[in-house]
Amino acid sequence: MSAEGKSSFFDGTLLSLVGDTGEQIELEHLDTIEYEGSFYFALSPVHQTPGEYVDADGDLVFMKVVQDGGEDLLRSLSDTDPEYEVISALFEERLAEEYELIWEDD
Repeated sequence: MSAEGKSSFFDGTLLSLVGDTGEQIELEHLDTIEYEGSFYFALSPVHQTPGEYVDADGDLVFMKVVQDGGEDLLRSLSDTDPEYEVISALFEERLAEEYELIWEDD
């Protein structure tokens, strides 16, 4: 298994998405990979104030591009999705090359 490609087209782009309950969420695009014919995004929540950044947990959001009626949509990946572990590991490896990742022991 390997990541089959990287798109830099979206790097740094801000995406404004509507959540399941109608709330608007702003996310920054960090990376895109193609894996087994599907595209996946690694996104980071955008915060409005310095305090929000300090209080943030630093978790990434992983989304998959899916087709619905011929339209590309983003669907959140959860840890119960079969490809979640592989996708999160691929992004972790790739992002570690670009950013200093700090892991906290739970």
